[in-house]
Amino acid sequence: MSDDATPGSSSSAVPRGAEITDAERLLLRVLREIWCEMGAVSAQNFRPAGQDQDLMSVDRGDKSSPAESFDRSVALRPVGVAGLTVAEVRGASLKAFDDPEDAPPNPAHAVVDFRNLKRKEQERRSKLLRARAAQRGCLHPSGFVLQFPC
Repeated sequence: MSDDATPGSSSSAVPRGAEITDAERLLLRVLREIWCEMGAVSAQNFRPAGQDQDLMSVDRGDKSSPAESFDRSVALRPVGVAGLTVAEVRGASLKAFDDPEDAPPNPAHAVVDFRNLKRKEQERRSKLLRARAAQRGCLHPSGFVLQFPC
């Protein structure tokens, strides 16, 4: 795939719920160990992985605590949980949608929609999200400090 290709253009994935419109709603993003090097958080943590069909998983902060999101994601080898508001997601010209999961159950699950963006644009917007999350810092584990190079 070229750098200008649309990563999930053949994907038929769609969010299962309505757009989240509350600008102050906090969205929780689990930070994966494989996308951190020497404690530095890569922007890869703030965009969908290949299997995600251009929908980045998050949890709604009104339905899950940072600790619950961390614990639910232990198979992903998380190092922390970052937060973004819906306003910050919109500031990167992206939208968030409810996307509750049935198996395993996660009613807090939501997604940030990166569909129809070329790879370079996904990378640019993920850097914007990382910068916003860096201002808030790591929400869990308590006292854990991650570096957010920008």
